[in-house]
Amino acid sequence: MPTKNLSFNRHRAKRERLRQGLTLNELADRCEEAGERIDDTLLCRYEKGLFGPSPRRLPVLARALNISVDDLLTENRQESA
Repeated sequence: MPTKNLSFNRHRAKRERLRQGLTLNELADRCEEAGERIDDTLLCRYEKGLFGPSPRRLPVLARALNISVDDLLTENRQESA
């Protein structure tokens, strides 16, 4: 039976930031306003796919972009053994 595995979608995050005309530094400022400062260098690493935001930071990033957490996630289907 397939199981759901959700992962951070870096492409959606970057696309939304660019759609809103935000620099990484401006998004970092918005994150601070949304509850926690996420440094622009860390945001850049998220967008490059080096790693994704922690479960604690994911909602902050979503609020800063004015989108839902679900909008930042991709469903990966895997067959369970």
